[in-house]
Amino acid sequence: MFEKFILGDIVINTIVDFPDQEWPAGLLIPSSDPRSLDDSRYAPVETYNSDTGGLRLKFGGYLFETLGKVVLVDCGVGAQKMRTPHPDWNMREDASFIDSLRQCGYKPSDIDIVIITHAHVDHVGWLTVRAAGEWEPTFPNAKHVFSRVELDYVLDEYQSDPDVNFGSTGDSVVPLLGRVEVVRAEDGYHPVPGVTVRVYPGHTPGNSAIWLESGGEVAVICGDTVHHPIQLRYPEWSSGFCLDPHESSNGRRRLLNEVVDRRAYLLPSHFRLGPVRLRRSGDHYDFCLNFDGEISSDAP
Repeated sequence: MFEKFILGDIVINTIVDFPDQEWPAGLLIPSSDPRSLDDSRYAPVETYNSDTGGLRLKFGGYLFETLGKVVLVDCGVGAQKMRTPHPDWNMREDASFIDSLRQCGYKPSDIDIVIITHAHVDHVGWLTVRAAGEWEPTFPNAKHVFSRVELDYVLDEYQSDPDVNFGSTGDSVVPLLGRVEVVRAEDGYHPVPGVTVRVYPGHTPGNSAIWLESGGEVAVICGDTVHHPIQLRYPEWSSGFCLDPHESSNGRRRLLNEVVDRRAYLLPSHFRLGPVRLRRSGDHYDFCLNFDGEISSDAP
């Protein structure tokens, strides 16, 4: 798992909340099976525990500075929040995410733009912190960017069920409203030149990926459009948390084709691997080092 990656003139930092959690393969990728995962090209040891059948994931976000703006993409699980279905997440006191920010030389008040790929519990957790018994924005000076479709959807859900999304809409999203600038972004929105929010619906209605361009190089922070490298081999396999598995599969293949066509780096949100480049291989995708298709010695 990488800490820093240089894309043109941008240094992209991994911000870690949980560096290694196992999730049952049948829960995360219901179509998978031990035989399909017994392939180190698409389920390397960093991402799969064959002894337990658990898929190994990281949780957190990405941080970079461009054109004088400090940008944070996604906010991990958070702390001091009631998450009873997830014992490791429930009322935790760990502040690894904020510590990781500080290790990169930034404090929460330094963040200019926060972009949320989608509003699931493990991507919005550090948007707020407990202060004087109330939830306050963690990044008080930041513009907070959500896909318009996504934000409208989760706020509508919240009106009918305040406990929706394990309570994270209520404690991590709603407290932002009226306190910080919140942008309802359309597909193709540029929060800063060289940064583009693109919508790939399916996992959630406004599920997004963040495209970055600098110095002639391209990368995409894919959020949950791709959860695990096994989905490079089987792009039709959606996660058990996808609202529309068929549409999610279509969006995933569209994004992966764009990664190949644009010769871009894929920066996965949950892989425990560094940035990867891809080539097409029949109906699926392989890791590669150079854009002529040579397989990297560093690739799984």
